[in-house]
Amino acid sequence: TTTPVPTYEIGDKVWLDTNGDDIQNGGTEPGIAGVQVQLVDKATGTVIETQTTDVNGNYLFTGLKPGDYTVVFDTPKPVTNPDGTTTNYTEVTSVNEQTDGDNSNVASQDVTITNANNYTIDRGFRTTTTPVTPPEEPTYTLGDKVWEDDGDGVQEPGEPGIPGVTVTLTKPDGTTVTTTTDANGNYEFTDLPKGSYEVTFETPSGYVPTDGDGTDDTTNSDPKYPTNNVTTGTVQVDLTGNNPNVDAGFVKEKPPVTPPEEPKYTIGDKVWEDDGDGVQEPGEPGIPGVTVTLTKPDGTTVTATTDSNGNYEFEDLPKGSYEVTFTTPSGYVPTDGDGTDDTTNSDPKYPTNNVTTGTVQVDLTGNNPNVDAGFVKEKPPVIPPVVVEETKYKLGDFVWNDLNHNGVQDIGEPGIEDVTVSLVKPDGSIVKTTTDKNGHYEFNNLPKGTYTIYFETPAGMIQTGVDKGTNDAIDSDGSVVTIELTEDNMTIDSGFYNPTGESPTTPSKPTMPGEGTKTPTPSAPGETEPPVPNGPTTPGELEPPAPNGPTQPMKPVNTGKVTLPDTGEAENNGAASGLTLTLGALALLASRRKK
Repeated sequence: TTTPVPTYEIGDKVWLDTNGDDIQNGGTEPGIAGVQVQLVDKATGTVIETQTTDVNGNYLFTGLKPGDYTVVFDTPKPVTNPDGTTTNYTEVTSVNEQTDGDNSNVASQDVTITNANNYTIDRGFRTTTTPVTPPEEPTYTLGDKVWEDDGDGVQEPGEPGIPGVTVTLTKPDGTTVTTTTDANGNYEFTDLPKGSYEVTFETPSGYVPTDGDGTDDTTNSDPKYPTNNVTTGTVQVDLTGNNPNVDAGFVKEKPPVTPPEEPKYTIGDKVWEDDGDGVQEPGEPGIPGVTVTLTKPDGTTVTATTDSNGNYEFEDLPKGSYEVTFTTPSGYVPTDGDGTDDTTNSDPKYPTNNVTTGTVQVDLTGNNPNVDAGFVKEKPPVIPPVVVEETKYKLGDFVWNDLNHNGVQDIGEPGIEDVTVSLVKPDGSIVKTTTDKNGHYEFNNLPKGTYTIYFETPAGMIQTGVDKGTNDAIDSDGSVVTIELTEDNMTIDSGFYNPTGESPTTPSKPTMPGEGTKTPTPSAPGETEPPVPNGPTTPGELEPPAPNGPTQPMKPVNTGKVTLPDTGEAENNGAASGLTLTLGALALLASRRKK
């Protein structure tokens, strides 16, 4: 009989040295995933095997015969951050080979295997951040002159500048800067990046804007003035280079001619609560606080509100055409009646399908104390209830035996039957199902919200790698998955494999908090189980590492002393606080949020 030649292992970890002391501090410093590690035959320089560190930064070469090897570590690639900066990795400075697995080795390390495994070949990195320096943007100037014009809108020899005129520049970001013209009427804004600007000229005292408009942009007056407003004029400038031609001309203001004082009149009357006949009658009270708006012949408006007796009045009005607008008071509608006496009837006219404001046209040639409006109490509307049916969704997928341990569903890899899948709903209730003979499961009739899915680990198996590959529909999402459900999601799957290579056995149902040693009755897919108020157990404990092997990735643990209620969609309010603490501990260690 041939005696088998013993084989050995080399491995450890690539980690982020967050405090810069060159030491793995009790496992609190995180591993770096995705770093390439090569095992090289020292004698020939041949690469024997290449691995990539897992999510915890661990790597392991197995099945090695005694001999001399070299372990070569790659440097993690730089990461470009959302703010444009770059995170770079640099190795730590320690070059001493460690004996306890806590120090950092250099980029390559020679290892001699005799009669023992070596789990001390690790490498630490620090990070530095490189800022992004934007290119310097060119800047320009904008300006010209404010001058006293003769009325033709053109700067001509002998026309003097006007000093002390306020000029305001509004920048593309909405901020403003102000300057004043110098003794010669000149002004200038400097250091301006390209963009859209607005230049505003204030009309100097004793002047009005020139009426002329020349055709030469270097000498004509540029500002535009709104109707009936000559106090400020604006110029829009699309600045792509220096612009020395934004100027403004003003002419001396002629003394105003005071016209003879014209007579003034009043408009007013009453707003009252009517009985529906449209006529003011004794005993019908005025309505206070009603808004009445007067539109004058020039288009300007003035507003009044009725006093405690419902009366209002506008005074000092020259003759002309006016419009009086009554705003319907809250809780009232306009009266339908229309009397024949203008001193007592209701005057406003209302447009079709609009009873919020009514108007009265008044040709004022003397005092008019008869512009009144009547309103009646409004009956409250009957509003039918609105029923909105909530959309429901489904989620699910597949639990399978990852035969080649690559974290991806490959052709021929079978589903695992009778795996318990638990769903924690947004209200904290729990519903369970088990996978069918093909490893499939599904939860239906779910409203949108945040859900957490827990996959039971089949007996004798361990969780395969999470989020491997680029296709989310066929990778493993882990044993605990939290998602925001806004549509059907049939991609929540989990892979397991037997580390011994044997076929999986029927998964044993784990003891849930509150069940003790009681053997539960299996539930049909989607059914709930009633809570059993016993003491809690601790689900998700760590599996011990294999002898002489590197530490395996940790499974989710329940660090609290709360009970996860084994209930379904039935009432679950009593365990809400316990469930919240349990989910927080599990999500902190093993869950990821799937979107």
